[in-house]
Amino acid sequence: MNSSKRTPSKRTRSSQRAENNQTATLTNPSSAKRPRLFRRFSSTNLVSLSRQQGGKTTAASPAPGGTVVTSLSSLSSSPQPLQSRDENQLSIRSTEEEEDRVVFKKELPATSDNIESALCIISDMNKKYTKQEILKSLKNLRRWAKSDDRYSFCNELLDLGGIPRFIKFLETGNAMADSDYICLVSSIISSCTFIRTGNSSPVYEEIGEKIARKFVERGGVLTMLQANREFYRGGSKVSTMKALDCIWASIGNIISRKSVLDDIEKVQTLRIFDDAISTLRLLDSTTSDTTWGPRILVKVFSVLAFLSSCSPDASLVAADCKGKDVFQTCVAAIKGFEDVGGGFDSQVWSTVSRFFVNCYNRLFFAINGHDDLVKTIIPFYVEYMKKAPNEAFEEGAFGFLCSAGEMIGKALMAETPGVMSRLGDIMDSNNNDDIKRVTKMEAKKLLKYLL
Repeated sequence: MNSSKRTPSKRTRSSQRAENNQTATLTNPSSAKRPRLFRRFSSTNLVSLSRQQGGKTTAASPAPGGTVVTSLSSLSSSPQPLQSRDENQLSIRSTEEEEDRVVFKKELPATSDNIESALCIISDMNKKYTKQEILKSLKNLRRWAKSDDRYSFCNELLDLGGIPRFIKFLETGNAMADSDYICLVSSIISSCTFIRTGNSSPVYEEIGEKIARKFVERGGVLTMLQANREFYRGGSKVSTMKALDCIWASIGNIISRKSVLDDIEKVQTLRIFDDAISTLRLLDSTTSDTTWGPRILVKVFSVLAFLSSCSPDASLVAADCKGKDVFQTCVAAIKGFEDVGGGFDSQVWSTVSRFFVNCYNRLFFAINGHDDLVKTIIPFYVEYMKKAPNEAFEEGAFGFLCSAGEMIGKALMAETPGVMSRLGDIMDSNNNDDIKRVTKMEAKKLLKYLL
């Protein structure tokens, strides 16, 4: 009897303890077991992140698995950055600091609301957003600008006034001294105005021209040049070189559209030209970067080639180059990178060759005298034939020397150091499969002309 009565009593106490534990868990969520993702960002980690931001928890660094944590506590009275709540995100509350944090689980689409939210963040004048939040917005804008649906993004960008907002962003505060900001904004403009070859639809080129024209009308090119002057003083820091590359890529893509370039005022053309030459001098004198250096040279030389090929009202003229050592600066910049181990870069030589040809066709050397032609340009093409005879042929080096001979005289051309011996080497290379037959034939024609 006694034992039969004790057993139900024990079961009752056990059931009671289970019920008590369940009740405690429901009334005190902090005692419940945290999900895996929450434990990844525990209170300890959050404190550490806040200290990295100067004692204020703002935005966390990328989390394992590619997720990014963003604080929204300081944005309660302002537009939420990029869809603060939707199916793409997971909200987590820190038990220690009692603030919402958002983990982005996948990339956001280029919707009108998302584009507007990103532009609102970079346009904020009250400094409510952290640098990381601004960078996140700019990176999203850059990703959308590079997407296959660039047309829709550019249309939205124009409708939302994105171009003047970009320019104002760079001109506000210390943005021009920040290579990250400069690089991202320049890259967005460069992607929007890039002329795509192949099967690109005409509507893409039309919207790209609208972006380029709006950028010029709003003074964006001058803003880019100002940024170039303020933050680049030489050196080979990677972040600086990347930003410099983006600046000249954006300027080059804008003026590569002839209808836009022809409408640029001559004073702006000269500003671009002077800054391009100044940048080449800085690169030549202080830079030893053999990775980014050639890429930047191609961008700057492309800009010079465009400026020397537009309408007479906006184009460079002979007087613009007189007394500025323009051609010596171009060749010195190329040699500078090769001297530090960069080696021959066919794209660099090809681009600067086109600039020289444009200047020749515009009679720069006939008007300003033959000194630059004899001392700099002709030796450049002789060296070009030595380094890469086939590429030199494709860029018209042999034809250029023949035409230059008519200007300065065949006798003076034949006296140029190395020209005769180099032509002979190309013709005698019967066993050299690297030199094409058409290159040898062109060398033969030029040699016959000079003799």
